[in-house]
Amino acid sequence: GNTITCYFRKVLFHPSFSFPEYTVMNFSEAFQQTKKLVRFSPSGRYVASCSQHRLAIRDASTLSLLSVHTCVDAIDTMQWSPDSLLVMCGMFQRSVVQIWLIANTDWTCKIDEGSIGLLSCCWSPDSRHILTTSNFHLRISIWSLVTKSVLYIKNPKPDVKFSFTSSGDLLILPERVDTKDYICIFDCSVWKLCKRFMVETHDLAGLSVSPNGRTICIWDSLFNHKALLYSMDGNHLATYMATESTLGIRCAAWSPSNQFLAIGRCDQSFVILNTVSWKSLSHCEHPHTISAGPAVYVEVPDGQPLGMTHASAPTRYQVATSPFLVPTLPLDPDKPAVKCGVGTVSFSLDGRYLATVNGNMPTAVWIWTVPTFHLCAALIQLHPVGGVGWDPVHSRLAVCTQGDRLYVWSSAGCVSIGVPRSLGAVAEALVWHPAGTSVALVDGSQFCVCYLCDI
Repeated sequence: GNTITCYFRKVLFHPSFSFPEYTVMNFSEAFQQTKKLVRFSPSGRYVASCSQHRLAIRDASTLSLLSVHTCVDAIDTMQWSPDSLLVMCGMFQRSVVQIWLIANTDWTCKIDEGSIGLLSCCWSPDSRHILTTSNFHLRISIWSLVTKSVLYIKNPKPDVKFSFTSSGDLLILPERVDTKDYICIFDCSVWKLCKRFMVETHDLAGLSVSPNGRTICIWDSLFNHKALLYSMDGNHLATYMATESTLGIRCAAWSPSNQFLAIGRCDQSFVILNTVSWKSLSHCEHPHTISAGPAVYVEVPDGQPLGMTHASAPTRYQVATSPFLVPTLPLDPDKPAVKCGVGTVSFSLDGRYLATVNGNMPTAVWIWTVPTFHLCAALIQLHPVGGVGWDPVHSRLAVCTQGDRLYVWSSAGCVSIGVPRSLGAVAEALVWHPAGTSVALVDGSQFCVCYLCDI
């Protein structure tokens, strides 16, 4: 595909390098898509995108078109199989799932849920089964692409996603029966129930499985500030409850090393649990005023045009002086409630950093060092943060704000990258290439690929 070259400013941590450095950045041409359905294959070899009822497969390195597949209706969801050989497209209005084989365009598969409806669908870890959830969460169907058989699981917990262990051996499914919450564990090799136990929640709101596949973390509804830890055999390991806060838990994330569990709370703070003793190791708040120590990068308009291809509203980062007052969203009782509290906690793939986003401070991204969990840096954007994502290989974080710019932080510095005006694209969402060499920038109608240099 064609590429467009643009330039960006780089701001480094150390004051002696605070001057801007100009570096080349390449963008692909823009391609049509709908519903932000753009996905790199897990192998990194392909990129798939959907436009209405068409599925397009491209070479991830050249973006040349390899094949186009036509579905029966407009595509609502699309996923690669874990082995990168198959692509699944879900059409919820038709209650239909279609599967395409990349190596053989003549091979197709169609799953029709009929009158029971289709709410969601996903791959199993072995890439040979598809799990579909019916309307009103009446059941989960497990479809085999090998034997063409189907199994059913009844009473899945509404609005709570099930999860697989990292090894792909077990399925952990929340269940709701007679106002009681249960955890069901299935052996994925035969899809048989191997363990079922009741959990001490009023209304289970979410679950997360540890990277080593030994521990399940579940948390209660926003009205009950409680997280519980269970082993795979149903043994209750620990309970975390915050007596100082009446607000609940928004999210939880495990560190890649399995040493820490981060829990995002509705009171604008997060806690770190030690996974050996299950004691609180650190309680971190998002301060309204950042004192000396952390690097604070503030996005400001760039009043010095470069005379080159750049976005329509060029900006740059400026290192703020301390103390710095973080913009905070006031709560207005006359307006709809905002998603308050820490809704994003995400460890870098090497476990060196933790990124958080506090809904009450929507323009800020916070980066903490591990294992001290001291604030390392804060990115203050001009517009609310739309998405954050860690590089799958390197310790760098990409940020988008639903505008025409991409922001990348690393320990070496922070950059503001403008999408070329000629593309007419904005970054409402971002998708990393598995090798960390590029990022797909996606908006409501098209996408382009930004090829990152060594920043």
